[in-house]
Amino acid sequence: GESADDESSVAIAPSEAEFLAMQHEAWTKTAEYFKLQAPTLQDVEATTFLSPEDVVTKLFQWTTSDDDDDGGASPSCREIVSAYSGALKAATDRWAAKFAPEDLSKMKAAKKESPVESSAATDQGSASGGGALSEDDMLEMQLFSCTAAA
Repeated sequence: GESADDESSVAIAPSEAEFLAMQHEAWTKTAEYFKLQAPTLQDVEATTFLSPEDVVTKLFQWTTSDDDDDGGASPSCREIVSAYSGALKAATDRWAAKFAPEDLSKMKAAKKESPVESSAATDQGSASGGGALSEDDMLEMQLFSCTAAA
C-alpha cells in the first residue's frame, strides 16, 4: 500500500524544529554531564549532516581522542557519543510519549511491516518545510554512524 490517503500507514514523526530541539537538548545534557561547553542551537543546526564522532571531535572540539590515553582525565569520543545517544533516545522517547498508545503501536507495526514505505516523506512532512524523517529513521542514522565509526 503506497496510498497517501491511508492514514494508518503514516508514521508519526517530529518536525525538523522538534527534532533539532531534541538534538540540542541531548547535546546540552551531554555537555553538562562531562562539564563541557554546551552548544548553542545554531551549533546543533550545523551537526545535521555530521556523524556524532565528527561533531565531538571536529565541530565542538570536545576531545580529539577515542581512547583513554590521558588516563581518564577527559572523556573519550566514544564515551561522549554514547552519552549523547542515550540522551537523544530519552528526548525522543519523551516526544513519542505525547501520542496516544494506539498511535505508537500503529507506528511500530507500520515500521515492522515496511521500513522503506513508512519512512517515505509524506505530504504532511513537506508542510513543515521539508520532508520529515521519522524518529526511528533518525535514530537509526545516529546509531549507524556510531557503529560504523566504532
